[in-house]
Amino acid sequence: MSSHILFDSAEERYQKLKEATQGFIIIQFGVTTFKYDIQLNLYETSIYNFQLCPKWFSSDDKILFQPSCLLFLCAQKFDFNEFIYNGISYLNQSDQSIVK
Repeated sequence: MSSHILFDSAEERYQKLKEATQGFIIIQFGVTTFKYDIQLNLYETSIYNFQLCPKWFSSDDKILFQPSCLLFLCAQKFDFNEFIYNGISYLNQSDQSIVK
């Protein structure tokens, strides 16, 4: 991947970032909702995290992890068993086209 250049257009920057992430999968998706309480003059938040695990069609599919990411996930007490056994399954675009 070529590095980001100050004068890249938004499209060029997007393509470079997209290319850099192609080998990785999403393993967790988080959503935070905010609700403003006018009487208390503060925001209430609710946080939701979902473990995601891709659906595999062949035994030669691979998952790519960076060692530093594994260390970070372990330090944050990421539950790898939950990810594998109970993660919400999904298909990537190429597998989705095969299924269709």
